Amino acid sequence: MESHQVLLTPLPPPPPPLPP
Repeated sequence: MESHQVLLTPLPPPPPPLPP
C-alpha cells in the first residue's frame, strides 16, 4: 500500500527547453 504513495508524489519540474 505504501508503494502507491510514491506514485502520488509530484514530479520535479522539467528542464527548460533547449534553444534552437
